[in-house]
Amino acid sequence: MNPIFASRLRGILRRLIGCSPQQQAASPEQYQQWLAERIAARAKQFSTLASPGQFSLVTGVYERTPAEVFQETADSVLAQSSKHFEWIVLAHGPVPHQLDAYLGKLGSDARIRVIRLPENLGIIGGMRRCLEEARGQYVIPLDADDLLTPDALTVLAGRLQKPSPIVYSDEDSLVNGRPQSPYFRPDWDPLLNLSSSYIFHLVAFDRRIALELGIYSDQAANWCHDWDTVFHFIAAGHVPVHISEVLYHWRVHQASHTNKAGPHEGSLQSQMHLLQRFLSTRPDGHLFDIKPFPIFRGAQEFWLSRKHIDPVSFDIAVASNAIPARNLADYRGSYPFSKCVKIGGIESLAAMVANSTSSLVAVIRGELTPAEVEWPWEAQGLFALHSDMSLLAGRIVDPSRIVVGGPEQIDAEGNCSCPYRGMAAHDPGEMALALKPHTVNCPNAAFFVARTEFLRGALARLPRDATLQFIGPWLAKLAHRQGQRVGYSPLIAADAPAGLDCAMHASDEERSAFLAFQNK
Repeated sequence: MNPIFASRLRGILRRLIGCSPQQQAASPEQYQQWLAERIAARAKQFSTLASPGQFSLVTGVYERTPAEVFQETADSVLAQSSKHFEWIVLAHGPVPHQLDAYLGKLGSDARIRVIRLPENLGIIGGMRRCLEEARGQYVIPLDADDLLTPDALTVLAGRLQKPSPIVYSDEDSLVNGRPQSPYFRPDWDPLLNLSSSYIFHLVAFDRRIALELGIYSDQAANWCHDWDTVFHFIAAGHVPVHISEVLYHWRVHQASHTNKAGPHEGSLQSQMHLLQRFLSTRPDGHLFDIKPFPIFRGAQEFWLSRKHIDPVSFDIAVASNAIPARNLADYRGSYPFSKCVKIGGIESLAAMVANSTSSLVAVIRGELTPAEVEWPWEAQGLFALHSDMSLLAGRIVDPSRIVVGGPEQIDAEGNCSCPYRGMAAHDPGEMALALKPHTVNCPNAAFFVARTEFLRGALARLPRDATLQFIGPWLAKLAHRQGQRVGYSPLIAADAPAGLDCAMHASDEERSAFLAFQNK
């Protein structure tokens, strides 16, 4: 594991999913205590053990696999509370003498099949051989240097009583033998998936479906076989299901390929290949370029950049009673917006949208200035890539380059808070989420983009108490009810004057109306 990411594994994901400040600030020792207590509690919650033929673990070892590290991996498998499993261990190419001797001992366990090959098949070739050898209903890739929690298979068995083609869990990092830095993943998020492979580890997928889909067959995906697996399953219509439990320890050690200061060249090539393959399946793929993300977020990662050609029709609604010091036409910049209209409230916004023939509408508070030229292209690109997204949140930055608004989280009392407020604009935050497009709960009313068709219908359904200052939560609730997604990108950005309050406030009457609406 790359050490520069280790400090990012706590915090923002928890804020986005509503964890307490105490959980967010947990020290490694506090986390270890919490995990031990959680595993003890799971022993009562998950009583269904894995059945014979249900799981096949698959692992490859080769000449650079440290024997002592792999032995700890094996210990975590043999310590499983569910004793029924198959473990395929592929030793391809020459392996160290100590590891070879240990594999001989493992092979005496009837549940473990050690397969030896004289030549190294590479990462994806080795995984393919393991998949073909497996006989279980579900295949679980396990790296030779990582560990499972002792109840991992039992928790999987419990959750898979309702079968799913592919499931994934939360994980943490194992540093000097101690778990820390938990990564509490969000549920399936196609926006985040196009930014990077985020759902591994632990993953279990249906073996029969995997073989039908040709999993581990694309050699160009060698260094990103996990991301490749996800792309294949979602392309076939299988949505990954999240198991909200830490079941996997991702080990940090010097011999690991991912324990490097910079990205592996092979990994970058595989990432590029997968994104090119993804675009090749889309009729609008020619409208996108694959580029390094324009804001550095701790490591080089690629971005599907909407080319500045064939713009979609786009309107701007400027929410202000007095436009300060600039004409409405100034909002157009270099993008050919269809029209820019000043609005004073929800009624005037509804009137504008009712007469709009554009595909998208951006709502922006009059004191704000959209940053640079990329934001309308990023918006239309994300809406094109994600057909289930109705709203797109932006972020708002003050003159000192501090975030003062952005995606919001609505609590049970109708209060809104932005998890990135107070952060420097260049700060990637935990797991670099502040600088990655991903699904969020709610847009800030001061700057967001919406599909015109959705906005038109939503405005017609809002109660009389709804105001433009609090429209973000109202629209988000309507989107969620329709099974629609709210997205976010740091490239949908606007500059705010010093001292501008971008927090969303509602009167007591509007808050009461919103809570009643929310609880319907």
